Amino acid sequence: MTAFCYLAVTSQRGSWLFAHDGGASGKPWSTLTWVASTHARTTARVEVRAAETVPGLPGQGTVFNPIREAASRVPFSGVVGRYLEARLSLASNWTVARSPGLYDLTVHCPEN
Repeated sequence: MTAFCYLAVTSQRGSWLFAHDGGASGKPWSTLTWVASTHARTTARVEVRAAETVPGLPGQGTVFNPIREAASRVPFSGVVGRYLEARLSLASNWTVARSPGLYDLTVHCPEN
């Protein structure tokens, strides 16, 4: 999966959201790896959550499914479900001429 995002002059923030199907229930998602280009006063942030159904990703009823920050190549735990939702947020200060970018993002899931 690859992507590259530029921020417009009128907006210093942008985000990309996707859901990835692990193919089976109860997947213990473990790591994300990405390559981003950031400069002074720019950021690239990735957050994740998982659920057994796509509609269940934000939570259902009164149960809220919080999204948590994930660092590149740093294992995380407690993110379990067939579908993984990842949100990439890019931001820069309005005085910055160069925008941050994401070159690639890989999702890792151990066999279960």
